[in-house]
Amino acid sequence: MKASGSHFGAAYFGEASTYVNAWFDWNGNGQFDESTEHVITGSFLAKGQHNIAISVPEDAVSGQTWVRFRASSVATLLSYGGGGEGEVEDYCILTTMEIT
Repeated sequence: MKASGSHFGAAYFGEASTYVNAWFDWNGNGQFDESTEHVITGSFLAKGQHNIAISVPEDAVSGQTWVRFRASSVATLLSYGGGGEGEVEDYCILTTMEIT
């Protein structure tokens, strides 16, 4: 994963077709807000590699935070709880403010 300007790039490689959901803790409060931090919502991805661009909000807090990706047979998921067949992966990321 690589932050670039006001976008975040993620590469996903799947061995099977799946639905993907992702949440970024932009405000750094340790929770994923379903209304403002659910940045990929039930995107269907076919088998193979996909590059995904995610817009970073202007009010994102600089510092260490978390992102959660869920790949599942179910399209509509929350950041927690059951979700059919699939997997959940959490990553610690560092966000920084770009000074121009």
